[in-house]
Amino acid sequence: MKSQNKNDGILRCEMFRAIRKRLCENNDIPYLEEECPAPSDSCIGTCLDCDHWLERLNTHIELRLQDGKDFDYSGIDEIYQSYLNSLSKP
Repeated sequence: MKSQNKNDGILRCEMFRAIRKRLCENNDIPYLEEECPAPSDSCIGTCLDCDHWLERLNTHIELRLQDGKDFDYSGIDEIYQSYLNSLSKP
């Protein structure tokens, strides 16, 4: 098992942000996130700000589905694969 280092959290944060951004772009949801407030050497990959943006996105997803609209998840697999590839690099 790979040992955790300070970059793992940053990579995880970047992946989650990229996924939320892609979902917003795919579904005409305004992407309003600001830069991560966590210092880069202490980022664990998620925080209260991340949780806030995820809750906001979930609300938009629920509203779209309630309105009978589809939700486009395309592109998420590429973002996740890129994240996995970055973990395997020394």
